[in-house]
Amino acid sequence: MGTRTCTQFCLCTVNSVVSPFVLYDIAGEVGSYLSRNNTAPPYRSQILTPLVQQCQQMFLSCMHVRLCHVTPPEYDEFVSIVLHGAAGV
Repeated sequence: MGTRTCTQFCLCTVNSVVSPFVLYDIAGEVGSYLSRNNTAPPYRSQILTPLVQQCQQMFLSCMHVRLCHVTPPEYDEFVSIVLHGAAGV
């Protein structure tokens, strides 16, 4: 996969994936791929920034929905989502 293909993949991902967990994993894999292929840092950030921003937005949305509807048995799951989202920041 070339850098152009990676860029197109990231744009499709930002526009179609809504799961913050999937976005988080994809952002990590893309970052690793770009690091392994010695992509220049400014170009790397151009590819990753929209993906990371979408991931953060989806974590915020997920936390908001969970917070509004959290019940005592779901509290641990809610805390796990917050911690997972905070780890990506």
